[in-house]
This record gives sequence, structure tokens and C-alpha cells, in this order.
Amino acid sequence: MLWAERERSMMQYLDEIVDTLGHDDRLVLLGHNGHLSKDAPTLCFHPRQSTLWGIRSWLCALGRRTFFKLTRYPMNMGSSVGTHLHRRFPGQVLSVWMLYGRGRLMMLKGPRTIRLHGDTIESLLARVGDRFLLPLKDLDPRARPILSEANFRLSWGSCASADLTAQADAVYFIRDVHAE
Repeated sequence: MLWAERERSMMQYLDEIVDTLGHDDRLVLLGHNGHLSKDAPTLCFHPRQSTLWGIRSWLCALGRRTFFKLTRYPMNMGSSVGTHLHRRFPGQVLSVWMLYGRGRLMMLKGPRTIRLHGDTIESLLARVGDRFLLPLKDLDPRARPILSEANFRLSWGSCASADLTAQADAVYFIRDVHAE
């Protein structure tokens, strides 16, 4: 419940800022993937069960899904600042997610080492290049099944899943991150 209250508070604060902007003014928000999600209620806090990711991932997804049901922990995000803005300003918001492969991140409790996991979209993107921007509109039809069943890492390390083409307009990927 605390998370939902904090999100509502952020959305009210953001609305106050947006309401003071002039017609030609623009606003840029930075956040990690899910916070700027276009459709947060469809973002799941567990990996997706899919033959695309292999049997190990399927078993992990089944285990996490069962855990969420037993503990009554929410399985979906509910809402986000990004979803709020997309609903308030349809067709006027550009959402770009940043995904990263491996390295060290600076977290609230200090640096954290992250590694690539073979069952995430980050592991596939790491095979493509070191860093790039991937627009999610007008995709090659062969890429759509992969991106529509994407498992990805949340900032604290656990996996989530979503149709990336419904969540963002583009993905910025960087293979190696280094917190100093």
C-alpha cells in the first residue's frame, strides 16, 4: 500500500508542475523502465512463462507466480508516472526505457554488481552491440514475438515481464555500466 500512496503523491506533484507549463513548454523525466511505463497494469512482477526463454525460465516463472499467489503479493505494477502521463496526454508522450546488461550500479545501499541472465531481453540485446537506441515502432516481424514476451531486469535485480512494444516507444541499451 505504501508504494501506491507514494505513486499517487508523485502523480499529484507532477500534475501540479505540468499545470504550470505553457503551451510550448516541454518536460523531460528520467526513470528506470517500469516507472515510465506506458501501460503499467500489464507489467508483471515475475518472468513470463514462454518456450522462447527455455525450460529453466519457465520453471522459475511458475515458481515466482505461485509465490505471489500464496503470499498475495501484487503480481502487477498497478500504475506508474508514465502511465498517468500517457493517459493524460495521449499521443504526446515519448517513453524511452533504459536497459543495461552487466556491471555495477549505484543503489540506495551502495554499489551492486549485476550480471547478464540468459532468459532476459538484456542478454539478447548484449549480443547486438555495446550501446544503441532501438525504436519499437515499425519492427521487423521476426522481432515482435521476442519483444512482446520480454523478460527484463528491474533495478533491484529481480525479473519482470511485459510486452515492451506496449510499454515504451524505444529502448536505450547499454551493455556495461560502471558506478563509481
